[in-house]
This record gives sequence, structure tokens and C-alpha cells, in this order.
Amino acid sequence: MITFERDTITNPELPSLKGTFNNGDLGAIDEAVAKWKFKDETSMMKFILAVLLSTNDNKLFADAPDGKRITLSPASSLLADSVTRVEATKDGGE
Repeated sequence: MITFERDTITNPELPSLKGTFNNGDLGAIDEAVAKWKFKDETSMMKFILAVLLSTNDNKLFADAPDGKRITLSPASSLLADSVTRVEATKDGGE
């Protein structure tokens, strides 16, 4: 399970975001850190953010183990609808 909690009350000028990873998701984090040889989870998260922010059209391309190039993009169930995105932007959430 992965959950995030945004804290805008403790210090409104410097909000924070705390994540909790457990069960199989924590195992996946550990596996990715080891596979990519990151020094820690923070380094991996910084890399992930850099990759996501550098893409065009919210798509990534990767070489699969069989040598084929595949397109990676979030499942529609992971994406907010356009109304939610607009509201989050107006509130300073995105």
C-alpha cells in the first residue's frame, strides 16, 4: 500500500508531503533501489521525479527484456479527471 499525506498546517509557507510504503510496495521500493544501485530511497525518488518531469505527453519509452521498445504511461485509473486537476491547480496543489 502507498499513501501520501500533505501537511500545509505545520508550516504554511513550506508545505511537506510524507509518504508511507508498506507490504509488497515497500518490497518493490527495496528491489528498485538495489537493482538501480541507488544509495537510498530519497535518491531514487529524486531520479523518478526528474524522469517524469522531463517527458513529453506523459509517456515514457523503455526497452523490454526481449529487445522491443515499449511505451509506458499511467493507467487511466491513476489519473485525475480534468476538473480535479484544475481545482488542485487553483488551490496550489499541483
